[in-house]
Amino acid sequence: MKIAINCWVLRNKQLDGIGYFTVNSVSRMIKNHPEVEFLIMCDKNFTEDYFKFDNVTLHRVFPALRHPILYVLYMELVVPLFLKKHKPDVFVSAEGFLSLLSGCKQLPIIYDINFEHKPEDLKLQNRLYFRFFFNKFARKAKRIATISEYSKQDIAGFYKIDAEKIDNVSCGINGHFDVLAPAEVEATRLTWSHGKPYFFL
Repeated sequence: MKIAINCWVLRNKQLDGIGYFTVNSVSRMIKNHPEVEFLIMCDKNFTEDYFKFDNVTLHRVFPALRHPILYVLYMELVVPLFLKKHKPDVFVSAEGFLSLLSGCKQLPIIYDINFEHKPEDLKLQNRLYFRFFFNKFARKAKRIATISEYSKQDIAGFYKIDAEKIDNVSCGINGHFDVLAPAEVEATRLTWSHGKPYFFL
């Protein structure tokens, strides 16, 4: 089996929430499936070594995405040509964008659709792109991955698609977090919450 994964969100910058999710989820998937060939599509200037596995080939693809006009150029010209050339069984898109012109099976990761509910949080050109295309991406997708049950129901309801098409894959814990010993847990609770369990919000 061959899987192409679009990881343009990883652009030699400090990782954020989506970046951590992408690195951790994709690297675990690669490590757990040595029998699968993975094609990682990334920015042409990408230099990190998150995916140094024997079953990975890194493809630095032009252009670097910085503007909605380039999103369209990349997804509807560059990606279809790449998929036609390499013939993966499925295309996974870590930032949710799909190619409407490609016949390849596609799976976007759509973290949420806040841009539909609070469009004013985005710049005008991004708002127009997201609100025009994501409805089409949701319908084009063979399946959709998201990170919470709330987002699953929100995507299904807003775009009027079957919730059974959407998988809640949830977010994990970064590898540098460790389980504390019971004594450390108790000492921390005594220090910060009078011994009661608590969450950081």
